[in-house]
Amino acid sequence: MKALASDFDGTLYVNGKIDSKDVEAINQFQKDNLFGICTGRPIKHMLYFLNDHFKSDFYITSTGSYILDKELNVLYESEIPYKIACELIKQFNELHPMYLHVGGEDIYVIHEEIEELHSPQIIVDYDTIPQRHILNISTRANCIEEAIQIQNEIKKRFGQWIDVYRNDIYVDIVNKGVSKGKACQWIKNHYNIDTLYGIGDNYNDIPMFESCDYSFSFTYSPEDVQNQSTYVVDSINQAIQNCQTND
Repeated sequence: MKALASDFDGTLYVNGKIDSKDVEAINQFQKDNLFGICTGRPIKHMLYFLNDHFKSDFYITSTGSYILDKELNVLYESEIPYKIACELIKQFNELHPMYLHVGGEDIYVIHEEIEELHSPQIIVDYDTIPQRHILNISTRANCIEEAIQIQNEIKKRFGQWIDVYRNDIYVDIVNKGVSKGKACQWIKNHYNIDTLYGIGDNYNDIPMFESCDYSFSFTYSPEDVQNQSTYVVDSINQAIQNCQTND
């Protein structure tokens, strides 16, 4: 059996929409194989965007911290230690808004400015940070150079306890040892997949490329990302054509 793990933003969801040709190709691929989402977003966001298009066979969310099956049963989760999360937020939140994925459902926003979120819960007081299931902490920089600087500084101060990944101007923080790649390997073992493909557009997808048997990036991906993938394609439906003919 084959499976394709797909990033969401910039891969399946491009320029504010999901292409109908990609959906058609995914539905055809799912007749004999598995198609799953592998994203930095929480599961609640995925369902918001995907329910009108297709049903994923598995969900790797919050940058590998939260894995669910087709029926949304939780298969795996890894949370950031509460004390580490609090200390990290206190050190970095003054300059950059912090978003917390909690229990795969809620996004708690530790900042006054909120954009592009669906019904977030806002925390004003640090003492009210939830003490349960902090799966992922994300922040957004003003430019790529600043995002790289934030990523490096967080690694320097907290690298003993957490891992940090960059997706363009976004920085995702997860528990130590967690990544999209580790989650993909978990999925391959769980479903007894013979050949696992991965597709993504940015730097945080490289761990996924490294864990998959074959990988796809895009013609619009950064050159460094393209160099890490097996193939470079224009779309998901082109990648699926490759998967179906590659034996």
